[in-house]
Amino acid sequence: MLVFTALLLVAQSLAGCGNADADYDRGYDDGSVVGYNTTCHDFTGNLIHGDWDNEDYSRGYAEGMQDGIEECRMEQKKERGSRY
Repeated sequence: MLVFTALLLVAQSLAGCGNADADYDRGYDDGSVVGYNTTCHDFTGNLIHGDWDNEDYSRGYAEGMQDGIEECRMEQKKERGSRY
């Protein structure tokens, strides 16, 4: 029983450790979706993690938002060009 309790405590402590790359990626994905949708579709009802206290998530979100906006603008530019 003591070994089980020790293993459980170790597993719980490791689960609390964030993975910086995964946090960044999650933030980037959220930001990209929000940036794209708010620019192209005027849609602000996106469900995101919103882990603003996490520096990696916040950095990924900001960079993803810029890339999502840029992706939308590039698509809009292509659409305008194909109309003429």
